[in-house]
Parts: sequence; structure tokens; C-alpha cells
Amino acid sequence: MYVACTELLKSMNVSVIDFATALRDEIKSKTNCPCSTGFGGNRLQARLATKEAKPNGQFFLTADIINDFMYNIELSDLLGVDMRPHINLSL
Repeated sequence: MYVACTELLKSMNVSVIDFATALRDEIKSKTNCPCSTGFGGNRLQARLATKEAKPNGQFFLTADIINDFMYNIELSDLLGVDMRPHINLSL
């Protein structure tokens, strides 16, 4: 699930990491299920950060690491890229 929480974090005056920890702790205490959280500057970055956080972790894809991070991900990790274009683009 994607949730834009920039305004919430600003209004609460809380860091992304502290918010992620509190959110994961709350979910764990209420459901006894672990979860992963990922945060980034946009929906794609948040999705990739969540994938990086799995299983049962948290990851904040910050502006200072985005270039290196994007350079090192697999093409298939991007939204809308399936195997056929992936194979063609790899050639």
C-alpha cells in the first residue's frame, strides 16, 4: 500500500525513521505480524525502498543515495518492465 505521508511527518515533527519504527511496532503489537516499510521521494522510490526493506525491515531511500541505488537495481525491479522488454534491453 502506498501512502503519501510528507505532510503528516511535517505536522508531527518526526523523522522518517522514527515514524517507520513506530508504525512497524504498532502493527506488530496489534496483529503479531511483522511488516516492512519503505520511504522515498516519490511512489517509485517508496516501492523500491519497501522491496529493499523486505523482510521485516525498513529503508529510507534518501536523495543522497538515490543515484547509486538506482544504478545498482535490476531493470526488472522497475514498474511496468516485464521479462520480454527486459531481455531485449539487456542485449
